[in-house]
Amino acid sequence: MTDSHPYDQPWAIVKDLRAQIHDLRAAFQAEQQQRAAEVTELRNEVAVLKDALNKEKHERQVQCHNLTNDLTVTNSGWQKAVDELKVQHRQQIGQLNQMLQDEVRDRKAAESLRETREASIKADIQTNKETIQTEIGHHKQEHNRTKDEHATRINALIHDLGVIVEYLQKIGGSYDIMKGAVLRSSNKVIGNVSNKDSSSFGYGQN
Repeated sequence: MTDSHPYDQPWAIVKDLRAQIHDLRAAFQAEQQQRAAEVTELRNEVAVLKDALNKEKHERQVQCHNLTNDLTVTNSGWQKAVDELKVQHRQQIGQLNQMLQDEVRDRKAAESLRETREASIKADIQTNKETIQTEIGHHKQEHNRTKDEHATRINALIHDLGVIVEYLQKIGGSYDIMKGAVLRSSNKVIGNVSNKDSSSFGYGQN
């Protein structure tokens, strides 16, 4: 059997721990980017809803203004016609008054319908806003939980690396110093050194 260097086994452990730390950091960064993208998407949706509401509000205001102007012009024209034909056309004046009342009633009905529609739109927007806020809170909680979990694992890996480095520094002529040491990242216990291969370490599972 070919003799290996006494530092080969500890160095392999160190390289494995480095690889695990690298993978955890990459996973943590990917999770952060995904959460940031989701939050940005939700914010964009809220902005779109706000823009739609403002646009709808502006259109309604313009319509109300136009309706008011139309009513004012119409009423002015009718009043002028009534004044001109008051003596000779009393019957026509009555008919015009009836038409005006019908028009006002129709305008009121349209206004009531518009107000009902606006109230419904506002209620839907408020519901969507509350839902989005709830989802954002949930995503934040999940993000914090994942971050804490990754931080715990990274701390465990750092601890194990420190244990290995400390033992490597204490190595003289015997490798039994590390026997029984616990690695937090893998829950493994370093075992006894074999008589046949004194340059490698054995491991036992807790």
